[in-house]
Amino acid sequence: MPKQIKKEKTYGRGKERPQVWKCGPDPYKHRMYIPFLKVKAQARYRQEEFELDFEEFYQLWNGHWDQRGRHSDNLVMTRIDWGSPWAQDNIVLITRKEQCQKQAIYRMQLGKTKYRTRGMDIHKRKAKKS
Repeated sequence: MPKQIKKEKTYGRGKERPQVWKCGPDPYKHRMYIPFLKVKAQARYRQEEFELDFEEFYQLWNGHWDQRGRHSDNLVMTRIDWGSPWAQDNIVLITRKEQCQKQAIYRMQLGKTKYRTRGMDIHKRKAKKS
């Protein structure tokens, strides 16, 4: 039985349509658009003012997009003054480690620190009976 050749999709899911992308036909820019919407939605959820538009977000992250992540040496976007809105003059890219240190200082000033035990629970667990 001969192997069937798969035709290229010209419709439906999985087919990229750069002509209808809101951010333009550039795929690099398109990869940033959904994370931008997520940042904006998260700010709205936390009831923080968000005055940044996509072009400002793109200018900030352009060239650094591949350096973001979950490790301590990856870049994150944070506000300089946490009481001010998310705006171009109040945003900076720093490493996650620096951001966690700033956040700890800020939380201590507000008195919102949480002391947690590390490792196993301090309470003994009861053994399961079979």
